[in-house]
Amino acid sequence: MTLCVCLTLREHPINALLLLLIAVLFGGSWTNLARIGFAAFLGTSLAPDIPDRGIDHTTFIQGNADVRSVPRVMPGYVSFDLEIDGNRLNAVMNGRPQVSLGDTLYVTGLAKPFREGAEATYLTKGLVGRFTPIEMRRVTSGPSWLRMALEVRSSFLAFTAAHLRSDQAALVDALCFNVDGGLDDETRQALRNTGTIHIISASGMHVFVLALVLNAALGLLPVPRPVRLLILGGLLLIYAAAAGLQPAILRSVFMAMAGLTAYLLQRESDLLSALAVAGGLYLIANPIGIYDMGFQLSYLTVAAFGLFGSNDEPVVRTARETLHNRISEAVRTSGIAFLATAPVILYYFGLVALTSIPANLIIAPAVLLEVVAAFAVFAADLAWADLGAFLTANLVGPLADFIQWVLSGFAAFPQSTLSSGTFSAYWLVLAFALIIWRVEDRIRPA
Repeated sequence: MTLCVCLTLREHPINALLLLLIAVLFGGSWTNLARIGFAAFLGTSLAPDIPDRGIDHTTFIQGNADVRSVPRVMPGYVSFDLEIDGNRLNAVMNGRPQVSLGDTLYVTGLAKPFREGAEATYLTKGLVGRFTPIEMRRVTSGPSWLRMALEVRSSFLAFTAAHLRSDQAALVDALCFNVDGGLDDETRQALRNTGTIHIISASGMHVFVLALVLNAALGLLPVPRPVRLLILGGLLLIYAAAAGLQPAILRSVFMAMAGLTAYLLQRESDLLSALAVAGGLYLIANPIGIYDMGFQLSYLTVAAFGLFGSNDEPVVRTARETLHNRISEAVRTSGIAFLATAPVILYYFGLVALTSIPANLIIAPAVLLEVVAAFAVFAADLAWADLGAFLTANLVGPLADFIQWVLSGFAAFPQSTLSSGTFSAYWLVLAFALIIWRVEDRIRPA
């Protein structure tokens, strides 16, 4: 909390009052004050400087540039961030160029201002303009494992494009690898109006599924458990890179590994502690991420699960009780996620989908099944192409159609959103303060 507040001080000095409030509420002892002081020093030192404005005219640029983001695949082109002469620009290249995070490129081209209305969004990402290349060639390559991750993603995209309709392939690509450029405007609007936009962002569910399957498969190998976990961590990182190194998935990878390795340190895994460490490490590595909506929503959701989710495993004796328990837990989880993220969604978009809870209850199992099926069928296709084509057409494709049908159905409900005018972000502080009031009563004792 202290780190988050202090990362914003350069842009919002008034937030120092929040730091004072944290010290008063959570200081308590010299040890706690020392921890708060260290986090405050770290956050203040790393606080990012958001550009006041982007470039205002087109300029010719020539020289070496570093690739600062995982390339995002769009229909017919890719986009990625470049840093040249201390300025970060969003570059767009036609086709599927072999560009990877960490590469150094020699470029010539035009740096242009942002399109009208888009500047504010890009500035919070540290970008000051667009870049249209004339010539671009690689000088040095980034880490090989990052390039391997992009090759895995490219193979998956080629697989879906070969065996699915374009609308089905676009949805499956978005669900599995964050490649949402092929989604049409109608599907995007339906996702927003139903509060299910999060399903097209690779997240904890994806990592959980992969970790479960890969850990079981690696368990068949005659290697010590620490070595197996090291291999698992590497594979999950490759997937995270292929999915764009999004905050949600990086958080999930770290938390999955923290949970799996806790016993090696003779510790019991703890969700809130793992979440705090994951968030701290992410912000230290990428301080400007504090302004990223994906980071905020992801960590808020998981924190809410940790604070208000059920820690008790009820005793069930019949299949009916088991079904009732599963349904009740699903409703509770959806409600927690809705209440935790609603204030932030209302702040950013000015609306909250009232159909979010029922839509997520129906669509979440289908998305889980679709992700598992798509990954499994992709692996099967590598070994037996005919089997892969059959399963894609008769399993992966119909599941994609079902998800689109659910989205269309809930989006068609009249008055399905709650709208709000613009309001100050400081109301969010009050909202979350009320939500977590006396939260120490919810924390599981050590």
